[in-house]
Amino acid sequence: MRLWIVRHGKADQHSPTGRDFDRPLLPRGQQQATWLGQTIATKNRKPAIIFSSGLQRAITTARLIQSALNCELEIVQGLETGHSVTEAINLIAERAATQGVMVVGHNPTFGELVWVLEQGLPAREAQMRTGEAVVFDFDNGFGPGKGTLHKRLRMDDDE
Repeated sequence: MRLWIVRHGKADQHSPTGRDFDRPLLPRGQQQATWLGQTIATKNRKPAIIFSSGLQRAITTARLIQSALNCELEIVQGLETGHSVTEAINLIAERAATQGVMVVGHNPTFGELVWVLEQGLPAREAQMRTGEAVVFDFDNGFGPGKGTLHKRLRMDDDE
């Protein structure tokens, strides 16, 4: 199985409502998400489903990626900020099987998820930047420590 862990694109620090939940993507974040979708669409192994946090910046990122991949999208409360890495792991384990899965969400949970899946990775390398995808392969079943980090994808700052 292949797993894509995507941190939402670059977002505004403020929202029209004042709530963190409603922070929109900046144009840079929209470009990052569009680039990720277009890049992943060229790969042989693509996700069959995208699970996204319900926060506006994550949903927008997921929808922009989904438009290039033409796959299913499901909003999952357990991927929102304030939820544990265990909830993300359980979601992936329940739905993974052999199909590719993408999750779109937030740090620090996703940085922890990267670290848990590839144990031994230095903590600083586990953190994710906005608009970044970390791609894992699981050849012997999904679970903590069973992943092999395949690659990281992020639009270069000069593009």
